[in-house]
Amino acid sequence: MKKSTNQIDIIDRSIEKLEQYLEDKNWTGYDPFDALNSPLIRALSFNKKWIRVAWTQLMRRSPINLRPLFFTKKGYNPKGLGLFLSANIKRYKMTQNDKYKRKAFEIIALLNDAKVKGYHGDCWGYNFDWQNTRFLFKKGTPTLVNTAFIADALLDAYELWGNQDYLDSVLSSVKFILMDIHRTKKSDGICLAYTPEDKSMVYNASLLGGKLLARASQYMPSPDLDDLIKKITSFAISRQKEDGSWSYGEWSIQQHIDSYHTGFNLDALITIYEKYPSIELKNVIIKGFDFYTSNLFKGDGFPKFLSDQTYPVDIHNISVLIPLSRASAFRDNKHDLHRISTWFLDKMQSSKGYFYFRRGKCWTNKTPFIRWGQAWAYLALVNYQQYLGEIDEN
Repeated sequence: MKKSTNQIDIIDRSIEKLEQYLEDKNWTGYDPFDALNSPLIRALSFNKKWIRVAWTQLMRRSPINLRPLFFTKKGYNPKGLGLFLSANIKRYKMTQNDKYKRKAFEIIALLNDAKVKGYHGDCWGYNFDWQNTRFLFKKGTPTLVNTAFIADALLDAYELWGNQDYLDSVLSSVKFILMDIHRTKKSDGICLAYTPEDKSMVYNASLLGGKLLARASQYMPSPDLDDLIKKITSFAISRQKEDGSWSYGEWSIQQHIDSYHTGFNLDALITIYEKYPSIELKNVIIKGFDFYTSNLFKGDGFPKFLSDQTYPVDIHNISVLIPLSRASAFRDNKHDLHRISTWFLDKMQSSKGYFYFRRGKCWTNKTPFIRWGQAWAYLALVNYQQYLGEIDEN
């Protein structure tokens, strides 16, 4: 118990340093993919896709943050706000400190303002245009991932404080998923698309949608909804490889295996299992964790970038503390959690409280991205702190 209590204190100090940084910055910041928020870069892109791709990748990969030079403004990121909302709700439940309740209400107000209009239900996108090699997603284009994370946090808020508006928004988001998101139907199940504008098959995005549907189903019971969730789950199970891993998605360019998307898959499957338990799904989750702990970090907690690539270390990988903290019904992760969290706090958190973006073999990108880094670090550490408190009590 003493060791666990000491670790709680270490995690709490780390969280408090990060909270102070976030409060000083008013919970705003840059994003790795926000290059097109710069009016100068938009002009220099000449409305050409591959120039936009080049600028986006340059700004994301540069070890020096060039955004101030290009007049890029910091902003609220809706997905980041959703993650911050989840973390503040958990902090309030642990501490009963009203400052976390006040911050949660402030975030909910910001999220209400950030809702995207023109769809069948409440949904959220990013606060920047995002160009990749296939699509240009305009600022505000709603995504399944953003909407699922935000609605999941709003459901936490409803279950804690009972405000009907929060539940109404969650059920509205379910309507968005059911009516606006394309479904690819296969013989082994259904995969949900990333946005209303594409038909991509990204496994973690589909599962995050399934996770929200599973949580919301108790408030809107329906055999059709149960059937859809089970088909989404069946599809994901069918895509798990023999070694327990998942690639990122269905396309040939999406065959990489990384830590954080593996973690998102496992976190979603844990929630679905809680609603629809089965031996098959339990074995899938255990197999996934076995692959993760054997292939995606080293013995000292060092998190690999990909299963077959060590560097760079990406702060997004800290998000795996969330499913690891939730997995007590499937395996004992105490040792893994301690190693991974210790490594991140030692190597990736600055003396100012924020977390670095990436660490290479001979360099460190110290840009404090708000969604990609700070939001995930905050939520992951709060989840781990909650887990430590629970095992201390037992």
